[in-house]
Amino acid sequence: MTGFVIEALRIYVTNPPWEYWSFAGWALSKTLTGIDHDTARIFHKTAWWIHTFIALGFIAYIPYSRLLHMITTPANHFMASLKPAGYLEPIRDFETAESFGAGKLEDFTWKQIFDSDACTRCGRCQDGCPAYLSGKPLSPKKLVQDLKTYWLEKAPAADAAKRAGAPAEGEAKPVGKNAVLKLLEKVDGVVDWALRGTKGVGAQEAPEKAMVGEVIDLHELWACTNCMYCQAHCSSSIEHVPKVVGMRQHKVLMEADFGQELQLTFRNMENNSNPWGIGSHLRADWAKDLGVKTLSEDPKVEYLFYVGCSGSFDDRGKKVSVAFAKILKAAGVSFGILGNEEGCCGDSAMRGGNEYLYQTLAQANIEVMKGYGVKKIVATCPHGYNALKKDYPNFGGEFEVYHHTEIIADLISKGKITLKKPVEGLFTFHDSCFLGRYNGLYEQPRSVLKAVPGMKLAEMERSRDRSFCCGAGGARMWMEEDIGERINNMRTDQALATGADRIAVGCPFCLTMMSDGLKARGKEEAAAALDVAEIVWKAMGLEEEKPPVDVCAPPAA
Repeated sequence: MTGFVIEALRIYVTNPPWEYWSFAGWALSKTLTGIDHDTARIFHKTAWWIHTFIALGFIAYIPYSRLLHMITTPANHFMASLKPAGYLEPIRDFETAESFGAGKLEDFTWKQIFDSDACTRCGRCQDGCPAYLSGKPLSPKKLVQDLKTYWLEKAPAADAAKRAGAPAEGEAKPVGKNAVLKLLEKVDGVVDWALRGTKGVGAQEAPEKAMVGEVIDLHELWACTNCMYCQAHCSSSIEHVPKVVGMRQHKVLMEADFGQELQLTFRNMENNSNPWGIGSHLRADWAKDLGVKTLSEDPKVEYLFYVGCSGSFDDRGKKVSVAFAKILKAAGVSFGILGNEEGCCGDSAMRGGNEYLYQTLAQANIEVMKGYGVKKIVATCPHGYNALKKDYPNFGGEFEVYHHTEIIADLISKGKITLKKPVEGLFTFHDSCFLGRYNGLYEQPRSVLKAVPGMKLAEMERSRDRSFCCGAGGARMWMEEDIGERINNMRTDQALATGADRIAVGCPFCLTMMSDGLKARGKEEAAAALDVAEIVWKAMGLEEEKPPVDVCAPPAA
């Protein structure tokens, strides 16, 4: 407003020929009729200084207010990572590092700390967070704000100590400062003391809080499913998941402080290279009667079918592996498996904070794959797919990686498989987090389903990039939910709300969680969860229908 007043006074006194273009000032100048020009000039100078002090004062106020995000948010967008969505930076110096993960503020990168300054507190991150919406202690917004509060508490004291402290041993003595700089530092110290209560050097200081455990509660830390809804919908390009994984790494690798369920899971992965602890020599048993060759028998294949732990050991997952293998054989695709040489992809270990175990598993797999000259890999599990595609290249594992829905969609489009048998029921598709938000595969599974004769598909309210997590990501598959409502039950309710009696999925973890959700809701007889590969194999109509077995009547007494 003061700017308009200044402009009106200027136009009133000078009356330039182009004043009409400054329409606000010109209209306001008409109200000044009757004021002599000398008085108007005095008013103009007074208003100019008032305007200047207000403007400069507002600029000085910005760093101390919520308005700071006007600067930090665009800056954070500019400095956003160009890595693939959901990328996690590996620990690269296990041999020399003195600590692992993020146990204190200094362990975060400057960009990760800057994220908290860019937060506008809009709450979009928690609007779709499965942990928050199911009543868990975690709120992505609160986590970021708690880290900001923590560093604001630490920064002034650390800065004051740095200003007052002597140079460390071996450091050169600082060059003398001029009087103005010394005065400014004193003023800065007084401002810190007045605004934030920073205590002087030598004064009694409050004991420092532990960042992991006190600033960030452990229930918050372990509630995260790594679904990446927060990152995908953050209006400030804040990366939440790497911070969570970094703090988990500190608890696991430095303090060995994590749940008993994960302890058993990690031990099983170490001993048998799968979370269930089933003997690794049984990994290829699902394919015994299918005629699927291993790469040790025939390494000259186009695709390696990386089956994964669920597809190899879980009874439900093995049915998906069988269905997909039959589809590939029917289409004449050249493929093989690693059999007993295959190991766990390590995703659950990585996201559960056990980076050392993950790297051990990943490097073992890469060595075997490179030994056979593998170029292309197809996986039925989005967790393994994401790890192989985005994380294995950090250790030299450069492969072309595909999800099985991509391969099936391609086979249908090229006419290599024909879907002729209609399916019954109303279907809805659940978007896996690691398939959708992490890798952008939304259309491929839907195009496959739409190609099935008789397919009736209903979308859930939360679908595609706004899909609701099943609750199994971020190593939560192996942990119990003891707070709030079960996430998989909430997602099952959302699926049933569409009226569907069939839930199509593209992930073995989601398949388990949706099946468990149907059982919890008493719908296991009326509804079912099915993988896309199972639906396609049935629609191909190549499975022999077994006649019903006659049951003999019991003999008469």
